[in-house]
Amino acid sequence: MAKHMINKQNVYFYELTYQMSLFVQMFGLDEETVGIIHGADIPFVFGMPVLHPEFSTPEDVDFSRLVIKLWTNFAKYGKPDEQWPKLLGDNNLISVRDLNPGHMDRLRVN
Repeated sequence: MAKHMINKQNVYFYELTYQMSLFVQMFGLDEETVGIIHGADIPFVFGMPVLHPEFSTPEDVDFSRLVIKLWTNFAKYGKPDEQWPKLLGDNNLISVRDLNPGHMDRLRVN
């Protein structure tokens, strides 16, 4: 899509490599054995850790606030933040941002 869009809108991409500690505690869904489950970003986007900190770690709460800000920036300005690279960069290299509070600066480039 990024390569063939008519008006060449910017496309941004992320890979979520973190999930709420509640998923691990309640359902045994740890990243090492199961990976990150589909939709694991939804609680962060809609602020579940912020609204219910009693079920979350402080890291979950802070990460949710950050994800809300990134999504809001994307809706308002068309870009999550100033450091976020476009999916398709120079020489058609693909850049994928790691969405994880432990290493938000990590980027996979193919």
